[in-house]
Amino acid sequence: MRRLSLVLIPLLAACGGKVDAPTTDAASDTGASDTAVSDSAPADTAPLACVDDKGQMPLSLKACGSDADCSQSVRQTDCCGTMLAVGVHKDLAAAFGTCERARQKELPLCDCLPKPLAAEDGSLIPADGAAKVRCEFGNCRTYM
Repeated sequence: MRRLSLVLIPLLAACGGKVDAPTTDAASDTGASDTAVSDSAPADTAPLACVDDKGQMPLSLKACGSDADCSQSVRQTDCCGTMLAVGVHKDLAAAFGTCERARQKELPLCDCLPKPLAAEDGSLIPADGAAKVRCEFGNCRTYM
């Protein structure tokens, strides 16, 4: 976990979301994007970068050692409002959610319909379903 904290230091610069002070209670009643930050998350309150210079989600937010490290969130992928279910390290899920919501407010709106919700493996997620998340080659990824 210390390695994860060191990876985050350079990322804490762009989006306006804040990394909450660590807690030992990882329970959440609102879902993956609002998951509490665990005691292994960084203690500072600098902004988290939820996109890189190419507009992609930084892999450092997805770093994992096992499936238990992963949580599911969503990110907007285009100006139509298309959403993608993404895997995020569980200790960064709340901060990523805050950052992503702020990023969405800055995106332009297009005159088009959003595509259906999909997992990172390209599978469409049914309206009454949910993607699964796993640690795949050191990165959290969603699948159906």
